[in-house]
Amino acid sequence: MTLLIASIVLNRTGKASQFSKTVTLVTIVVIFESFMIVVERFAENYGGSIPVFQLALNICLALALGPAEALLEKLLIGQRRRRKYKLAFAQNGEWSGGAQLIPALKEMSNIFTWIENFDKEFEDVGRKYGRYISNDWSLDDAEIGDLAVELEDLLGGLFLFRQSVTKGNPNELFQAENKYNFTYKITFYKDHWKGTGTVPADFDFTLEKFVDWYEDMIKSVAEMFLEYGKAMEDNIFTDEERNDTIIRIEDSIYNVLLIVKALLLRRGDFGQNVKPEEV
Repeated sequence: MTLLIASIVLNRTGKASQFSKTVTLVTIVVIFESFMIVVERFAENYGGSIPVFQLALNICLALALGPAEALLEKLLIGQRRRRKYKLAFAQNGEWSGGAQLIPALKEMSNIFTWIENFDKEFEDVGRKYGRYISNDWSLDDAEIGDLAVELEDLLGGLFLFRQSVTKGNPNELFQAENKYNFTYKITFYKDHWKGTGTVPADFDFTLEKFVDWYEDMIKSVAEMFLEYGKAMEDNIFTDEERNDTIIRIEDSIYNVLLIVKALLLRRGDFGQNVKPEEV
């Protein structure tokens, strides 16, 4: 029971990829061995201790381990994968929708604790991506959908961060069109946000580019928080520091939106009939 609970926790959080797989495999082996003990006792009562029968049981066990592990792992992470992403994109780059504000990123009373939570969520995206491509260097539709959900969680956090550094903490945020053809209009509600906007229509997505994007984002996000920390050392947030922070946040928002669009394009979720899920 303890091993099964550990498998559930590790597979749903996406943490410690290789370790979680090992725990899952051990769980399967223990379950199968327990089952075999019962079967062997039953077989001895009716067929005696026949070596060939014992060998056949062990062969069946060995053959069933791989499929059973894959099935259990799929079932354990199934609940997270059933979460629907909330954004919809058109081929021309227009987008609409929104998402829930997850508890870990909703509370901003202590900004430095919030930054730690954001970093953990961001690292989780990288862990999940690495886990998904570890076997066949590809992403299936369910894995793409799960990554899109994770990135939408980060997007909501970035919008909240943008709101917190804006004078007056407005309930609505706007980004006028710029050289990147990037715009948005966001409205915050109690537990979620909704918005519309545009991103560039053309972006050639490959798995290698996702890795490059993630590594670049790690650097830019770290630099963004570092510069914000320096700006707050004297507890005086000047207009120049505020504007610089907003520019850095906007850049991160732009990059997350762009990669979500690219992921959904790879999945084929585009067209006039595509609508965002209700938040």
